[in-house]
Parts: sequence; structure tokens; C-alpha cells
Amino acid sequence: MVFGLTAGLSASASGTAFAGDHPTEDTSSAVRSVSVSDYSQQQLGPRCRTSTSTDATGAEVTTVRCGREQYSTLEYEIPVPARSINPAASVAVEALDEGNSAQHEVLLYRPKANRVVVAISFAGRGRWTIAGTIDLSYDVPTTKDSRPCVTDGEWARVSVFDGGTGGNLQQVNDIFDTEGEQTVLSKDYDGFRFQVRSYKRCDSSRVRKVTFHQFNRGAWFSYWG
Repeated sequence: MVFGLTAGLSASASGTAFAGDHPTEDTSSAVRSVSVSDYSQQQLGPRCRTSTSTDATGAEVTTVRCGREQYSTLEYEIPVPARSINPAASVAVEALDEGNSAQHEVLLYRPKANRVVVAISFAGRGRWTIAGTIDLSYDVPTTKDSRPCVTDGEWARVSVFDGGTGGNLQQVNDIFDTEGEQTVLSKDYDGFRFQVRSYKRCDSSRVRKVTFHQFNRGAWFSYWG
């Protein structure tokens, strides 16, 4: 299993949670919402523009129009508790007068432990609407498991494919409550090395594997690869 600190994470527009195991720790669930007009950043092509209006129910609607084949993104940065796990986005995106090549996609990434970014990307020529609010759901563990093995909740704290943030070797070991076992250590390639560590799963004979990278003999980090 490979993961990185800022890797893109997919989420369906219907709000389905990321694929992965349900955490074994006790959790409480929460939802945070932001208006579709409150995006923190926009990256629009030269022939794209946005506008905001209200529908018949009074809900805000943001419209994205692109006049030619190009790529654009709206990003929504939403604060979350640093210990939260399993973030999932619910976004209502509708394509209007969409050309054959026009597409849209909802992605998540977590640049910091206390921030999740919901990114809505648009490709091609077309018109799209985003209605209502951007809803982000997540779980917050309420108990700590101290066994020297990896619970599903601990894995979700680390794996960026499940909304985690990765981390350096010590941080990951602290979350897993074990140093695991080094199974691969590469040679030094111009100051770059990587290692793979295997961690036993709790209540299972299987293991979790994490790849760490090191640059110029610095700290080991779980970025990618």
C-alpha cells in the first residue's frame, strides 16, 4: 500500500464514503457545510467564468461556463478536527448543455491534519451548476486503542486514500502503537532512499504496508511510491 501526504482523493457526488474498513474505535460523526459560493480558490481557464444565483427554493447556485476545451477547478477548504477520519463529500453537480468531451469530477485531499479540501474539476466545453451546499462528513474517534497493531481507525488516520495525512516514521509508529517490521530498504540513489514497513493488523492475520521516503539522510516520510 502506497500513499502520500497530499495525494488527490476521489469522492462521489452522492457522498459515498471512501472505500476502506470501518474504524474499530468508538467514533462520533459530524457534518460541516459551506455555501457553493464560498470557494477558497478557483483556477479557471481563459474562456471560463463563474456566476452565483438562487433557485426557486432560495438556495444558492454556482454556475461554471467554459467556452472551449479547457480545465478548471473550484476548491473548498473545510476545517476538521485533526484527529478526524473517513472524510466524504456530498456535492450536487449538474451538467447543462454538456458537449461530448465535457466532464466533471469531485476530489478530496488533505493538505493539513485540520483541513480537508473538496475540489470540483471541470474539463472540456460546457456549463455546470453546483447547488446548495458542499457537505463534508467525517468521524472522530472517541477512544484510543493502544494495542501494538493497526486498527481500521488508525489506518484511516494515516492512509491518504482513506482521508488520512500520512506522516513521518515516528508519527505513523505512534498512531499504530508499534514500529512494525522493515521488509524493504533501498540503496542510496543520489541522496534518495525508500523503505517499506509491515504492520500487523489487529484481529487479523493480514498486515498493512507503508512506504517511507528519505532525502539526504533526513526524516523518513510517507509521501508516495
